[in-house]
Amino acid sequence: MVPKEFNEIFVITFPEPLEPLERIELQVRTLIERSRQNLFIFTPYLDNSLLPNLIKANERGVQVRILTRAKENMTKKEQQEAISRVEQLSKERKTFMHKISNMLHARIIGSEAEVIISSADLDSVGLLNQIQAGVYSNSPRTVYHALRFFDRVWWRKEA
Repeated sequence: MVPKEFNEIFVITFPEPLEPLERIELQVRTLIERSRQNLFIFTPYLDNSLLPNLIKANERGVQVRILTRAKENMTKKEQQEAISRVEQLSKERKTFMHKISNMLHARIIGSEAEVIISSADLDSVGLLNQIQAGVYSNSPRTVYHALRFFDRVWWRKEA
């Protein structure tokens, strides 16, 4: 049996192409598409740009857990609308969950096999227009520690 190759890739958001670096937005969308069991997400701010991808993942059986700041702390209408939709989905579906932490500053999206840790919020501005950087990893050790950290925060009395 050939051992699986583990990768760590430096990922960016930058207004113009910066070869040979990978874009965070593409890696995030690919991670969501490849997820099979669960997605865990830390993002202070979220808009509708990724919601269709997250809903589609949930519809194919992927558990989605999202930790954001409170809707009242969102400054853009698109962000407030997205959080309202996430709150609605979390009431309608057992496997689409949302919690709030106003202490949240981390930006992490992960699945059972991959994780991206970056400075980018999971909204269109952070993924497409600002200067951001991060790391993609499919190392089991990195994924384990990211999920373990997420779970510790998720299950705190006050996330």
